[in-house]
Amino acid sequence: MLRIINKNMEKIKLKILKILEITNINNTFTVQELENNLEKQNQILDLENDIKNNFPPTNWSYYIYNNTDIAISKPYINLIRIVFNSCKVNYLIKNSYININNHKVNITTYIVNL
Repeated sequence: MLRIINKNMEKIKLKILKILEITNINNTFTVQELENNLEKQNQILDLENDIKNNFPPTNWSYYIYNNTDIAISKPYINLIRIVFNSCKVNYLIKNSYININNHKVNITTYIVNL
């Protein structure tokens, strides 16, 4: 199925890339960094209506669950993925683990291919 990316979709994608500070040189962000940055989370969540109005809602768990009593733990990540997938942004998710005070901590890195 061919997806058509309109100008509004492209603008929203560019806004998200700017919020995440993704460039050709710095093409990664971690979920953990985003979890610790409420300003970035809120900037992405502020785009929710624009995303809802400009992106096709096919299989969006964000909107399916957002309209029920089931809570989404990281809605900003879901919105990023909706935009990236709809705009054909290639990305890789890499999970790695580090030890902090004898506790194994998962680090989830998104590597974005511009």
